[in-house]
Amino acid sequence: MDIAWFRDLIICISGILAIIVLVLFTVLVITIYRKSKSVLHSLESISNNIQDISSVLREKIITPFAEIGTFIHGISKVFETLNKTFRKKEGGKHDG
Repeated sequence: MDIAWFRDLIICISGILAIIVLVLFTVLVITIYRKSKSVLHSLESISNNIQDISSVLREKIITPFAEIGTFIHGISKVFETLNKTFRKKEGGKHDG
């Protein structure tokens, strides 16, 4: 057994170990891909559910409150305008 035989043995063992590591790495990558695919699918489903919930909330709750707020704001503007009008008329009576 000379040094060339040991060199060839080390090269064969290194090649076998490299193949085993490559196979294990490939299996690990495939496993991670499959698990992350299901997680991403779940996240997409959750995102769609949240989007549906927010659209229903906007339609059923936020829009009516916004309409009520607009109505109240309009009424307050009417009272404010009437108040300014009556103050001008009262001010003109006291001046003359």
